[in-house]
Amino acid sequence: MVDDYLAGGLSVLLQGLQSVAQDCPRLASGVLGLVRQAEDGPVTALPGVTVQAVNLTDQACWHALDGGDARTFCETAAVASRLHEFAVAARFVPNRRWHA
Repeated sequence: MVDDYLAGGLSVLLQGLQSVAQDCPRLASGVLGLVRQAEDGPVTALPGVTVQAVNLTDQACWHALDGGDARTFCETAAVASRLHEFAVAARFVPNRRWHA
């Protein structure tokens, strides 16, 4: 049951990323591959899929900034934040606090 929750939660987050990455075919293709891995792959692959998704959000943010698209940047940054929260809650990554 927990495995299904983790896979489903990650899939929903990835679909949110997919909607903001539509204007960049390379990113959209990468996200689609991650959605398939999250939905069809073993639960042991989810931490790696999550890390790859976070890396794609970084690329999508830079793509939006390069294009001067503030709205897409903000939407992508929001997805990145939710992905990070998910990854920490699922214990896929350590919860690190950033200090100035």
